[in-house]
Amino acid sequence: MSDRFLTKEQVSEKVGLAVSTIYKYMKLGEFPKQHKIIGGKSARWSENQINEWIEEQIKNNAA
Repeated sequence: MSDRFLTKEQVSEKVGLAVSTIYKYMKLGEFPKQHKIIGGKSARWSENQINEWIEEQIKNNAA
């Protein structure tokens, strides 16, 4: 499966959480970490990791 990098705005929209909440969950180790982009000052999230996190949330809340 191909992967692409998402911006914080794209991640926020995809998971339905505010950017500040995403950073809070990252700090707690409950959300995928960002990846630094080589040669740049920005960081992005792996779409595959975000999709896996979403699936995990669905699975955990189905019980």
